[in-house]
This record gives sequence, C-alpha cells and structure tokens, in this order.
Amino acid sequence: MGGRSNKLEAAGDPRRHRPRGRKPPDGGRQGSYAAIDLGTNNCRLLVARPFKAGFTVVDAFSRIVRLGEGLAKTGSLSAGAVERTVKALGVC
Repeated sequence: MGGRSNKLEAAGDPRRHRPRGRKPPDGGRQGSYAAIDLGTNNCRLLVARPFKAGFTVVDAFSRIVRLGEGLAKTGSLSAGAVERTVKALGVC
C-alpha cells in the first residue's frame, strides 16, 4: 500500500494488543476485512482485523478525488475527476 496518506493514529499499533510470541486463538489464520468508500468527494479505505468483541484497525487511507466535480453542470464525470479517482483506487 505504498503512497498511504494517513493512518488512524488513535488506533495505534495493532500488534500492541498481542504479546510477542503468542498467536491469536484461531492459530494465526485470522482474516482481515477491508472496505472502500468511494463518494463524490473522497476515496477511503479501511483495513481491520477482528479483535475481542470488535476490530483493530490495520491500515487506513483517504484521498480527496472530487469525482463529482462539474457533474451538476455537465451531467457527466470529467476525465480529470475519473483519472484522480482511478489513481486513488490503485493505491487501495
């Protein structure tokens, strides 16, 4: 995930929840979940792993893409907006 613009610092290092040398209860085969939120202004990615009764954030990415720029006037997506969005999705 080169080119990440930010991490959720409030989540801290996900390894801090598990002492070194100990594997998760499932033997280390715990899966990760990812979600992409693509809107008219932003492209966001969140990657998390199950932890206790919730999730621990592994990585996060957010980029302003302005996909809807000029849409109200022209009724279509601009080439520049699509290019910015595809670049951001490439990072994801």
